[in-house]
Amino acid sequence: MPVRDRVAHAHWKARVECYDAIAQRCARARAMEDDADVVAFGDCAVKACADGNAAALDAGLDAVRAMLTIADVSYAEKVAEDMLGNLTTKGLGGRPKAAERATECCMLLIELEQCDAVLDALLKASLNRIPKLALAATNAVLMAVTSFGTPKVVPASAILKGLAPLFDAKDAKVRSTAKDITVEMTKWLGAQA
Repeated sequence: MPVRDRVAHAHWKARVECYDAIAQRCARARAMEDDADVVAFGDCAVKACADGNAAALDAGLDAVRAMLTIADVSYAEKVAEDMLGNLTTKGLGGRPKAAERATECCMLLIELEQCDAVLDALLKASLNRIPKLALAATNAVLMAVTSFGTPKVVPASAILKGLAPLFDAKDAKVRSTAKDITVEMTKWLGAQA
């Protein structure tokens, strides 16, 4: 059965098998173009980030994460917007394991030069009414600043615009993480910034 049909299969176990197979193929490949099934999955990866079944979502995010490790910048440019929409709503709002995998996918997209799109999506998600999703998005922004630094990779201006509303958030954990982001940015930019 073709990958596209397996990703859209009605039974979640069939989708999980497909995602697991793709993750294994990605581990063996050096680039997406090395494997026809990985290329075919690349066209449906956005769907894998929004799977309705929690177990299938976990496996789908594993497959997407494995694929992003071998993807190139042109692929990331093509799918970043749609993929980030699903990663922030379904991934960050899902189980803790799914949120962790979605955050890793966001970091891989930053490595693939999609930092502006990732920050826009994460800062938008950090204003969500669902506290779990807002906190996960805010933690992902903190991870991006901590891992990649600012201003060379992660633009400080984009974060500063989205940071102000986080200090007024209802959730104390979101406010605390906003303070941590500010401290981390100060480490990178200096106290005079």
